[in-house]
Amino acid sequence: MKLFVKIRKVFKEQGGWLLVKQYRKLHVLLYAVVLLPFFITNKKGLEIYREAIDRKKFKNIKKHFLNKRIEMSLSPDSFEQRKETIPNRPVWIMWYQGFDKAPKIVKNNLEILRKVVGSNRVITITEDNVYEYIKLPTFILEKYNKGLISKTHLSDLIRLELLTRYGGVWIDSTVMITSDKLPKYLEESDFFVPQILKPGLDGKTTFVSNWLIASKPNNQITIRLLDLLYTYWKVNDFLTDYFIFHKLLQIVFIENEEMYRSILPVDNSQMHSILISVLKDNHDEKQMIKQLHLTDFQKFSNKLDSVQKEKIERIQKFRMEELENEPY
Repeated sequence: MKLFVKIRKVFKEQGGWLLVKQYRKLHVLLYAVVLLPFFITNKKGLEIYREAIDRKKFKNIKKHFLNKRIEMSLSPDSFEQRKETIPNRPVWIMWYQGFDKAPKIVKNNLEILRKVVGSNRVITITEDNVYEYIKLPTFILEKYNKGLISKTHLSDLIRLELLTRYGGVWIDSTVMITSDKLPKYLEESDFFVPQILKPGLDGKTTFVSNWLIASKPNNQITIRLLDLLYTYWKVNDFLTDYFIFHKLLQIVFIENEEMYRSILPVDNSQMHSILISVLKDNHDEKQMIKQLHLTDFQKFSNKLDSVQKEKIERIQKFRMEELENEPY
């Protein structure tokens, strides 16, 4: 009886019937049901369980998409550059609803970014101007308008469209730059994403991030990834895996091993350290400030309670005051 109650609680916390639908679509439902009773007893067991399911999901996604032939590009204009006056290696940041409506954390990150790299290089993307830069397939817009594609996953497509057409650096609006300039691995890379490296990688299936991406225009990786994502959404009205971008990117890496090996390995773990400290409430702000310059970026979140947001905002204020005393 206790096991049943535990299973019901975990089932609800992990997404309930939506999760069942996802697992069934990816042919891992029976596998997940059989394994669950063996790993449900504690938090560590659930982590192992999720990774086991994730490996099975990735295996099925890879089976369907690895070396999949795309007969013709689904880009409606072949990635044409629709804007003529774009700075060299632009830095893209987006808040779809408009930065005037953005949370304070996002506005602070934008201000810090402009101070570090220069306002002329930073291009802000919103719902009002995004289609001045790109053109999405009609079926994508139709599915977005029907609620079948979320803002998060529309953003995945937009960032790839921008990078494929113009190149540059994509930085999520919840990311704060902590270095005094854009690092060389962003300025000079043909393609770059931060990764989870060993030993943190051990046991994990998804090892790439997409909140920080650098790319040259018409890069083979971004084009191939867009082709796979468009192919996925052409035939699917339902998101089978929240991290479909990440899993398809890893498939592109398998297809292009030499290009993958040329990417500078930069671990993303330290880039989450301040957010983790805020969430766990295990460090005071002076200790968190010491973490600022251990890496070039800090990834925050807008999904925080008011107290947590205030802590992040105070750290951002310290960073802005720090920049006031540095020449740029």
